[in-house]
Amino acid sequence: MISVMTDAPYLMDITDNNRRGKVNMCNALKKLQDESKLLGRQEGLEAGRQEGLETGRSEERIKAIVSMLELGLTKEQIITKYSEEEYEKAEAEYKRAQELLRASQAADRLYEFIMDSENIVFFGGAGVSTESGIPDFRSKDGLYNQHDVEFDKYEPEYLLSAECLHHKPKVFFEFYRQKMDARGIQPNITHKVLAELEKMGKLKAVITQNIDGLHQLAGSKNVIELHGATTRNYCEKCRKKYPSDYIYESKEAVPHCTVCGGIVRPDVTLYGEQLPAGAYESAVKAIKEADMFIVAGTSLKVYPAAGLVWDFKGNHLVVLNREPLDFKLDAQNDIEYTGSMGDVFAKLDKMLHLG
Repeated sequence: MISVMTDAPYLMDITDNNRRGKVNMCNALKKLQDESKLLGRQEGLEAGRQEGLETGRSEERIKAIVSMLELGLTKEQIITKYSEEEYEKAEAEYKRAQELLRASQAADRLYEFIMDSENIVFFGGAGVSTESGIPDFRSKDGLYNQHDVEFDKYEPEYLLSAECLHHKPKVFFEFYRQKMDARGIQPNITHKVLAELEKMGKLKAVITQNIDGLHQLAGSKNVIELHGATTRNYCEKCRKKYPSDYIYESKEAVPHCTVCGGIVRPDVTLYGEQLPAGAYESAVKAIKEADMFIVAGTSLKVYPAAGLVWDFKGNHLVVLNREPLDFKLDAQNDIEYTGSMGDVFAKLDKMLHLG
């Protein structure tokens, strides 16, 4: 008992010292952690600064190469001081800048012609819609040989022909579902600007070879569809109309009419069929009355539509296409632009809203 009473203060001191030691140790550990975090942040900031400097230096080097290209220096001259990778990046920037410059110049003249015109007609082909992400149907890219259908056996034109529809309907509809489904595709800047020009009273008609319905979706009202549209379907036998997604959603390999059992087909002009009644005549009439005619995104190789350009007798003919077309233009009164029409219409859109 005496011994316990004598040792108690000493034991309390030890316990207290241990407690203070633990607290001090925790404080020390926390301090180390804080210092480590601070050091990490400093290292991160320094790494970011170095990366920024490297990026800045790289951008400056790219700009320097672009300047050399503008001065006409050759690749051989440039790569004596710069890497192949730097040259390729700079060349891509230089080419893109040149494309935008040409598009801007074309848009300036196009705006001038539009302001000078009161009856504009637009005639567009597949190139108008490709910038919305719709591929050329002639390309077999993305097609899958499924449901016992092997597409490699057929030419693209045959797959979208009346002959294929009537003699190999299973092949026709498999191709149609995979390649012609434009649901979810949105109008691009060209479609939108054309709709705006119609609202302004400048554009009187859009003549299209496309079957995607994007002009109407963008807001255009007077659209002459030379080849019909995938947004409409009907029964070949009783002519009953069906909604736009009927063929795509049908569980049948060959969709049939719920009334008479006939084949339900898209309301489009297939290879081997005549153009819709009155469509060509309406197009010719609109073109003959136009004082400005814009031809865009078409090779003008598919007749009779390709012959429409010869019906124009107005003031300004504008040709916008990825590839040059084989007919003569008046340099003073006409425009020929080879490149992305989206670049031209994007610049035109800004000018129309500013004007």
